[in-house]
Order: sequence, then C-alpha cells, then structure tokens
Amino acid sequence: MAVFNKAQVAQKITNKAGGIAYDYDSANKLADYLLTEMFRPKYYGNSVIQDMPLLVKQNSPEFLAKALWFSRNVGGLRSVSAFLMALLATDLRFKGKECAKELFYSALRRPDDALEAWAAIKSLTGKHYLPKAFRKAVKKAFEQKWDAYQLRKYLKANSEFSLSDLVKMARPNPSLHKSGDREIFRKVIEGTLPAIQTAQTVNASTSKDGAERLTAYKAMLREDKLGFLALLRNIAKLYGQGDKELDSLILETLQDHARADKALIMPSDVALAYWSGVNKDEQLKEALESLFVHRAIKTPLINAGDYPVVLIDGSGSMWKQPEFDAVITAMQLIAAIPETRVAIFATKWEDISPLRRDKSVFDWAERYFNISTDTNNRYARCKKDVGYATYVESALKALYSESVTHIFILSDMQLYGQREISNPLGHYAQKRGFKKAVLWDLNSNARGKPFDIKSGKVVSLSGYSGKLVEFLPEMLETGDNLADIIIKKSPEFNC
Repeated sequence: MAVFNKAQVAQKITNKAGGIAYDYDSANKLADYLLTEMFRPKYYGNSVIQDMPLLVKQNSPEFLAKALWFSRNVGGLRSVSAFLMALLATDLRFKGKECAKELFYSALRRPDDALEAWAAIKSLTGKHYLPKAFRKAVKKAFEQKWDAYQLRKYLKANSEFSLSDLVKMARPNPSLHKSGDREIFRKVIEGTLPAIQTAQTVNASTSKDGAERLTAYKAMLREDKLGFLALLRNIAKLYGQGDKELDSLILETLQDHARADKALIMPSDVALAYWSGVNKDEQLKEALESLFVHRAIKTPLINAGDYPVVLIDGSGSMWKQPEFDAVITAMQLIAAIPETRVAIFATKWEDISPLRRDKSVFDWAERYFNISTDTNNRYARCKKDVGYATYVESALKALYSESVTHIFILSDMQLYGQREISNPLGHYAQKRGFKKAVLWDLNSNARGKPFDIKSGKVVSLSGYSGKLVEFLPEMLETGDNLADIIIKKSPEFNC
C-alpha cells in the first residue's frame, strides 16, 4: 500500500442546507457559473459575485480565455460573460498581452456587452476607466463589428454607462467604420443617429395605438429587424389580434429554425412564450413545439432499448423557478428519448409516467403542472416531520424491482440532514445496476456536488441552461465534465 502517493479523493464539505456534499475543482465551478448563471434570486442565496473573483485567480490564463469565449459565443449568457470579461480586463496576467485584445473582441457580440463589462469594471475597481486591452477591443468592435442599427439600438442614453461615453473613451476611427459614414461616431455622441424601431421603442411609444403598434411590428418582421427573443417575449400581444398578415409573419419566423439558432434561443424562451397565453391556438402551438424540439437535444441521449427514468424533486425549495427549470429539462429529455418514465419525489414516490404517452411535450408539461400545483397533493408529497426535504431514497427504492439503465435526478441537490446521495445510488447499483446517472443541481448554489465528480457512472451538472442539455450526449459518452467541453470546443488564444 502506498504511504505517500495516495489516490485522490474528493473532499467532503457541508452544503448550504447542512447536508454532505463533495467539493470539486475551480475550473468546473467556474464552468458551472458561466453556462448557467442569470443573477436571479435563489432559495439558498446567490454568491456568484463573491465566488467568481477567487475562481479566476485559481485558474490559468489559457483556461480563462477559452472560458470567456465559450460562455459568450456558445453559452450565450451575457451578464456573467461581461463580469468575467471585467475580471480578466483587470487581471495583471492579461495586462499588455495582444491575445487579451483579440479575446475581448471575440466576446463583444453587441455594444451593450461592452457597456455591461465597463460597468462591472467600475464595480470591481471603483474607477471609471477602460483597461488598455479592453479599450483596444472596444475600439476595434466600433470600427469593424457594430453597425449603425446596433449603435442606435444600444445607445443607453439614460444609463450610467452610455454608448456616447464609451465612444469618447475608446476613440474609434470613423474612417474605418464599415458603413463608410465618417460622421457615425459623432452622431452616437450627439444622439442624432436615425431612429429605429425595436420591440422596446414600439412598446414604449405613447403616440401609437394598438393598430399602429401591430403595423410597426409587421414592418420589423418583414425587414428582419425584430429580434427573435423579442418576438417570443411579445408574442401574446401580437398573435391572434385580428391581423392575419401579422399572424402569418409570426408563424413564418418561428419556422425559421436557422434564425433561432443564430439568436441562441433557449428552449425555456420558447416554453415561456407558449405559456404567456397563446397556448390555445393550434397553429401557433405546433410552430412553438417544433421550435422547442429543434432547440432541445438534437441527438438521442441513450441507445434504443435502454430504460430511462426522470426524477423531479418536489420539495419546498424547488418551488417556482427551479421547478419550472426541472420541467423544461424533463421536456427536453422527453423530446429526445422515445420512451421515458417520469416521477416526482420528496418524502415519497409519485409516478407520473403515464403522462409520457402524450404526443405533445407541452401537453405533458401542462398535465404535470396540474398535478404539481394541487395544494393537497403537494403538501402530502412534501411535508415531513422536520419540514420539507429532498428524500431521493423514496424514488430509488421504488425502482429496486425494475431494471433502469439511466437515472436523471433533477433537484436543487441540497440533500437533507447528513445523508449522502451516493448511498442510495450505490444501493440501487448493487441491487439492479445502471449505466449512467445524471445529477442536476438546478440552483447551481449547493456548494458542492452530491457525488464525487470523478465517478465514471455519474455526470454532475449545476445551474440551469437549455444549452447544457446539448452537451449531455457527449458527457454521457466520454465522461467529460464542463471544463473539458470548454477546453475541447474553444479556440486557442495563447494567453
């Protein structure tokens, strides 16, 4: 037996609910935040602003560069990418490096990316300045990337950090702008760029009545000037208002899946549009469902003949957003897996697998919520002598008589008391065996994983993003974690 060269074992820590968890490396902690963090309130609190500066210090410049590129260009989350950009822009390891300018330029997809990062720099340093590499990247983006429409759309004239001020700080050369308009940056400063119509400006206009707003939206759709996400967010105000031409344009846009891909639309965005009050129209429902399935998993998670089960945590801390995220995730899994079993668990097992026979994933979700929101049913499911609890043994024990090959556990992974989730999984493995288990911490704030991340039979995810589901097939196949995915799929910046 080795005395000094011992096998590495994940350190056990206490999560934010007082349960036992396993610590994991800083690269994967950072990856979790970058692909899922939306800065919204959580049951157990939110520490990303405190956590990320330390995680940046603990990782190499090479990995951080890949992580920034990946989070903005693949993950599509803007604010957390801007926060990382601000951390790197003020990091001495990136100071004076040419790679830093190119890295920041690659992550500045829109002008408001720069404004958000600038505001974060001020928050971090207390100084109203642009670090050199960041300023050069912004200057290049002004000259070569952002067109007049984007500059007008993201002026942010009434915000603390405006595009007018950013032009003054970055000093772009107007003769290099792709429009050929040598006065374009003066117009940004003076606020005299030609007016444009966006969803925000049309909705905010007090001079337009209902019919005029519909006409404005029609024009934006015809000219491809309405953002895909803006359409989804306003669809209840637009569709079915008696304008058949507008309805036809909306359906045509929703069926343009390539455009949805380019806009990095998440399945949850589609689901929110569906539940915004338009779920009664069959044509629209069909278009939204087709779009949802397209933006969900595009390749099967498992092989034909395997027997998957999806377990949704029904405990108290899962209410509202985490539960919605769990249902969206289950819908994505159902869309990709021909036969699946679904159950709610807390203090006891509640099998809702018959719902899977619905042809429509939206129909399935509506029936799920009808069960979930039944007050008597819910309290009977969640109430325990010590309050609410995540009692996953109840679900796994109910499977002892069945041969389940893949187990997807959708929870906030805070666990309960001092028990470990590895115990019930281990007991199930001894009795029946399974190929893979996916443990999904939808809150991304459990402070630790419920299982040792090095286990080859377990894939562990934290936070929610529809994008994560697209990586699951590869993670299940290779055993890669999110940090591995970032390294493999991102370009080199030689930082």
